[in-house]
Amino acid sequence: MNWDSVPKGIKALDITLGGHVLLGAYALINIVDHHNENTRVPLNHSYLSIFSNLTTETIPLVKHINETDLADIDFAQFSKTASDPRPFTVDNLVKALNK
Repeated sequence: MNWDSVPKGIKALDITLGGHVLLGAYALINIVDHHNENTRVPLNHSYLSIFSNLTTETIPLVKHINETDLADIDFAQFSKTASDPRPFTVDNLVKALNK
């Protein structure tokens, strides 16, 4: 489920973090890479394991997504054109938010 908290009446529920917001960010990074004149990275079909369990460590990212925007994260670090590109994962997004 993609809820921020367990609804009333439900005793236990696995909550995941990921989905349309983070996949949209990943898609935009790939589009920028594809259109970069210096690299022309092809747009390939890919599988991305972006979903993660909601944990104490990931709650700040969830709050940031829901309460503000994502301008505080430098998404260029996930680009294939970065000098040392980081994998696009929830853990790395949390680290980027905490910088």
